Amino acid sequence: MEGTQEPAHTRRQPFSDDVGLTDDDTLARGVVAPSPYTRPVQQVRFRSTPGVFEDKSDDSEYEDAGDQPTIAATRHTRLDTLLPSQAGLLRPYRIVMLACVLAIMVPLLHSSPLLGHAGHATFGAKASVIKRSTPVLEAELVENTLARRAGSPTNVCTRWSHQSAIVNSTLYIYGGRASTQAGQTSDTWNNDFLAMDLTKNWQISSPALRGLPQPSGPPSVSNGYLWSSRTSLFMYGGEFSDRPPASPAPFSLWEYNIPSSSWIEHTSPQTSAGDNSVGDGQPIQRAAEGAGITVPQLGRGFYFGGHLDGYTTAGWQQWFPRVYLKSLTEFTFPGYANSAVNTISGGKTAGTAGNWRNITQGGLQEQAGFTERADGLLVYVPGFGEQGILLGLAGGTNATFTQMNVIDVYDIANSTWYKQATSGKTPEIRVNPCATVAAAPDGSSYNVYMYGGQNLIPAGNQTQYNDMWILTVPSFTWMQVDTSKQAAPPARAGHTCNIWNGQMIVVGGYVGDQLSCDSPGVYVFDMSALQWVNQYTASGSSPPSSSSSSSGGNTAGSAAASAGASVSGSSGSGATATASGASSTYTGSGVFRSTSENNPFN
Repeated sequence: MEGTQEPAHTRRQPFSDDVGLTDDDTLARGVVAPSPYTRPVQQVRFRSTPGVFEDKSDDSEYEDAGDQPTIAATRHTRLDTLLPSQAGLLRPYRIVMLACVLAIMVPLLHSSPLLGHAGHATFGAKASVIKRSTPVLEAELVENTLARRAGSPTNVCTRWSHQSAIVNSTLYIYGGRASTQAGQTSDTWNNDFLAMDLTKNWQISSPALRGLPQPSGPPSVSNGYLWSSRTSLFMYGGEFSDRPPASPAPFSLWEYNIPSSSWIEHTSPQTSAGDNSVGDGQPIQRAAEGAGITVPQLGRGFYFGGHLDGYTTAGWQQWFPRVYLKSLTEFTFPGYANSAVNTISGGKTAGTAGNWRNITQGGLQEQAGFTERADGLLVYVPGFGEQGILLGLAGGTNATFTQMNVIDVYDIANSTWYKQATSGKTPEIRVNPCATVAAAPDGSSYNVYMYGGQNLIPAGNQTQYNDMWILTVPSFTWMQVDTSKQAAPPARAGHTCNIWNGQMIVVGGYVGDQLSCDSPGVYVFDMSALQWVNQYTASGSSPPSSSSSSSGGNTAGSAAASAGASVSGSSGSGATATASGASSTYTGSGVFRSTSENNPFN
């Protein structure tokens, strides 16, 4: 990535203006709108030292201001038609009119800054002006601005490298990159904010997707992670645009409070000392292309590996090489305890900004065999150890990639990494896949469903995959689902997948340069029938006929057969996994090849 930096990313400016206040220019011109219900227009002229109004008449004939007429008619009116006998009635009438004019104009002149009293003109009994600095007005302005802010676009050509999470039957999608036309290679970074309704059925050709107001604070980043609690989303990490280049802002954790539909900025986060971690007070950096996961049972989010460079870190010079990471960042959500962190152990809980721990010394993590990596996966498997385990899968650097015949396992309760061998045919090396975890109905095993990704080697002939793999735990056996007779999505990388109601919902992804657009780019995989389907089915609804079968425990073979997928290999420990030989109805080989010039992950 080359190019000089442009000025740092700035926040959007509100586009609302105050209305209903008379401006100073209006006062200076003395403009008073005529009314159709009053007498014909008269020009009121006052002679004063500051000379508020320009005097266009010749006043040289008057010795002083007292000799000058108070009111001068500028055109003929009905007064010209008065009879001589009515002249005596004119003087009291003029006096009354002068009093009325003075009653109106004196308050206006008193409030004019030209007379030394800065401020806005006020109208009505006991009226006053609330200045912008007043907190109540500021809150109202912010609320109104957000309410009127343009909604995020849902109709794009392609979308990838975004962040997503499910909370309360809603799938939220934030930021990433999106193109609006085929072949677009710049201006793709965005902070779009979308919501997908998972409480009703919809077809993949028209998913229940709506645009939420684009936030004015959170930055346009890609390849970060969206942690989620019961009431909030937490946007961590990500990288800024390189086409055109954008300078990253100092890192803040942005929280979206779902009940209030508001964004909250937590600035300058720092670490707390704890088990196998760095000490107190170390600044949290913004990493990108790492692997993230939310563990709702514990009220924590994790982010594994990734990289730092000039598009993630403020002040980082572009000529300085990228640094790959093998650290594990842990964020404890507000209101949750964590016995592995000194400041929130013993019954204490994290404050409103949460709590951070940077784990760098967890067992094998310090050894040479534990390599740095980016663009991998982190999945949570409950039921093992006191707090469950995390599995680190796939990923790599610019030069090396992580094999999946031996995987990394993190014991959350002990803050320690281990190695675990796997069996069965292993997936090819890859980066940027997605994964979800489902339990067998009897709770005897868990299945990790991994879909897609890409191989960046060789640089000029890179390959995207559309294969589906299942890793069973605790047997740690790999098996591949045969989708050769299914309408599988085009091969992709940099997509997200989430599980809801027994279905994997895939959103977006980089699809190489063989497709012009991938819109709307939402796909559904029935995890019980092991089949791609054209409809998402909400809870309580009847599933479509093509995915009516279900399976679990040791019934993987019958499930695969009913779904049209062949079985080759052991189901192992109650796995719902199957078969081999992935292919695609789009390419016939299950892969896309893209050139290095067009691949955004280089």
